[in-house]
Amino acid sequence: MDKIVIKNAYSNNLRNLNLEIPRNKFIVITGPSGSGKSSLAFDTIYKEGQRRFLESLSSFGRSYLQSLEKPKVDSIEGLSPAIAIDQKSTNANPRSTVGTITDIYTYLRLLYTQISIPHSPDSGLPIKPQDKSDILKNILKLKNGSKLVFLAPILENKKGEHRDLLTRYESLGFTKIRVNGKVQYIDEPLKVDIKKFNNIDLVVDRIILKKDSKERIESTLNSCLKISKGSLILLNGEEETFFSQNYYCSKAKKSYPALDESLFSFNSPRGYCPECKGLGRDRVITEQSLTFDTENSLFEGPLKEFFQKETVLEKYVKKFFKDNKVNPESPLGKLKKGFLKSLLYGDSEFNGLLSFFENYISFKHNNVVDNNLSHLIVFADCSKCNGKKLNPYSLAATINNYSISDLCDMEIEVFSKKRCCRPKAP
Repeated sequence: MDKIVIKNAYSNNLRNLNLEIPRNKFIVITGPSGSGKSSLAFDTIYKEGQRRFLESLSSFGRSYLQSLEKPKVDSIEGLSPAIAIDQKSTNANPRSTVGTITDIYTYLRLLYTQISIPHSPDSGLPIKPQDKSDILKNILKLKNGSKLVFLAPILENKKGEHRDLLTRYESLGFTKIRVNGKVQYIDEPLKVDIKKFNNIDLVVDRIILKKDSKERIESTLNSCLKISKGSLILLNGEEETFFSQNYYCSKAKKSYPALDESLFSFNSPRGYCPECKGLGRDRVITEQSLTFDTENSLFEGPLKEFFQKETVLEKYVKKFFKDNKVNPESPLGKLKKGFLKSLLYGDSEFNGLLSFFENYISFKHNNVVDNNLSHLIVFADCSKCNGKKLNPYSLAATINNYSISDLCDMEIEVFSKKRCCRPKAP
């Protein structure tokens, strides 16, 4: 059908409303307060679309969901599954998108967890589970005398204190754990913020590698893999190696974690890009933003707030002017190109203003921008993930050669034509 036909809608302020709405059009519902706009859009059309979607699921799937009542309408024809965003939403999370608010992205994450093909972000090759014997061979290849610490990951990016879990391992004879990279006794209070994501690894054994230590290493390896369900962290001095029975790349000689939904979430430390923390963008200061005011000097232009009260920066920059025999009161537009380039990008003795402000921005946490700098900030795609928000390993998992970010970047019409998530014919 090319239209949605509504017959006798009577929800809230609606009274025996009969209406035809063209499909594939941008429709605006207007009217005075209390006329039934929201009742039509949310309580009738959207509610019925959502109810029909839930009814299409299996009885097993519906058992986990709350059933929805039929809206107050005699019939609606030509209706497709629908999404809706509350007009009064106050979510200020900069990572929120239409996909995350409506849970569509959650379904995509689940899809990629189940059927995507993982690849090594280092070699680009598809990866597969690593055999236990291969892990043992890699450990035995290490230099004799190496002081090895075997860790079994028991909690990855979980909130809370988990004292019951630690008490259980303590009763089994384990004495130490590693919490967010720091080793401590298992019965000591955890010095962590229980509202934040934390990692806890169990110290299973410490072994000095010798010719006759194969049997002990094999036994410890079996214990680690059993405790952590297939994973092992090996410390060799300051070097840390992750082994996994889940996925391994022979070319890159690296193990990778099993795919789960958190790896495809840019709200999770497991999934987001380590550079931009899932925001997909960097705050940068460009040459143009520092030099656009050509009529004033550096100390009277847009950066004047940083050159007051004889700051260290002011003394440092004025010394650079003095060493190069340049008048600091000269307008930026009259400075020689060679000197201006050195002023911005630095030389052998001067770091440059761009480097200083890049470090200054990086020092600011949680993307807080100093009021004195806000007018100079330019937002650009993250230099590490190119605006895709996820880490390299998450982006390397594909369905028919498309990453989850590739699908999200597509227009719906293109997505449906390409049939990106349908298995290819044999």
